[in-house]
Amino acid sequence: MLRIREAQLHALVAASDDSRVAAIVDRLYVEHPGHVVGQAREQVRRRVALALRRARGFGLRDDRDLHAFGLLCIIISEVFDAHPPFQRLLADPAVPSEEKMTRLFQGATDADWRAAAALLAPPPSRETR
Repeated sequence: MLRIREAQLHALVAASDDSRVAAIVDRLYVEHPGHVVGQAREQVRRRVALALRRARGFGLRDDRDLHAFGLLCIIISEVFDAHPPFQRLLADPAVPSEEKMTRLFQGATDADWRAAAALLAPPPSRETR
């Protein structure tokens, strides 16, 4: 029987996230260049990688959900998920993780998106630069 140890599982997730981050960054430069213009690709890559770590903290695992979360962090606001209605939904353990992003998109109003877009990210720490 094949046994995957915790360290091996983390390595697999990290490798998967590296390719996911690259795909999100590529999409940003092609479909949303106005949101990344003037930024070094490596800087955008770091921002997306941090977004995916936060998404995993909310229990998101599905590729589509992680991709959407990463894009929203660049297109809307790096901290769009701090908007109270979004925060409540994403952090709610009663909401199955595979339903969180769908519910977020279905329930978000134009006012929600504007409020989320107005949120400012804190200055980067030394370790995230």
